[in-house]
Amino acid sequence: AKRELPPIPRAIGIITSSQGAALRDVQSVLERRWPHVRLFLFPSSVQGESAPKELRQALDRAIAFSESSHSLDVLILTRGGGSAEDLSAFNDEALARAIFACPIPLISAVGHEVDFSITDFVADQRAPTPSAAAEMAVPDRAEALGFVSSTVHRMQRQLRSLWRRMVDEFRVHAGMCLMRSPQRRFETYEQRLDLGLGSALRAMASQWQKKQSVAHHWAEILRLSDPSLPLTRGYSLTYRQGERRPLRSVSGLEVGETIETRLSDGRLISCTKEVLPDES
Repeated sequence: AKRELPPIPRAIGIITSSQGAALRDVQSVLERRWPHVRLFLFPSSVQGESAPKELRQALDRAIAFSESSHSLDVLILTRGGGSAEDLSAFNDEALARAIFACPIPLISAVGHEVDFSITDFVADQRAPTPSAAAEMAVPDRAEALGFVSSTVHRMQRQLRSLWRRMVDEFRVHAGMCLMRSPQRRFETYEQRLDLGLGSALRAMASQWQKKQSVAHHWAEILRLSDPSLPLTRGYSLTYRQGERRPLRSVSGLEVGETIETRLSDGRLISCTKEVLPDES
């Protein structure tokens, strides 16, 4: 069965020619995308009669190296483009069987995108070029940093939300526990009583202010309607002697009748000598 490649490899083995362009392409991509990965070269010729055997031997060395000292996470078997004859070493049956039995996930990247070999079909992953194999083997550092940053921010938001929920739940449960206490119940009732009294006092004060305002209003009206008020401005009130209603007209008043005139500081008693109605 085809195996998945590890998401973040720590060590990668490459089987290729030490003089070929494929090695430089792989190194360049790995340095750009994931510079912390360790790269181990297991050199081999990649074309010619001896190439199939050398490739199998390089694969055996890589497996032994991984098992003895450094655990390899991925192997890349690669070479650059060439003719069908140049790529024939990667169609070797013995090499294909060795790749199939390899315990390390292996990427086959032989030639260009249009080139196919038997190793492509037995490997765990096939890449069209050496550079593509390197891109497939490691994550992109910028994308990984962005993913980590967004994950951290998401976790921070979740933790803040969880903390708020825990605080709210604690307050609810703490309040319930306190409410079960007789002393707390008494304090609660006392608080309710205080609130009720305070509310009643505020309502009474409001009503008192309203009634006081109305009283002041009517007091002012009564003051202005006081018949003695005009006397302070030089006016007077005249009554028939013995009556309490002031005279509003000379009509009905007779000569010789006693009248009383009230001023601001006293009264005058006089006798009517003549009644003279206004001519209008």
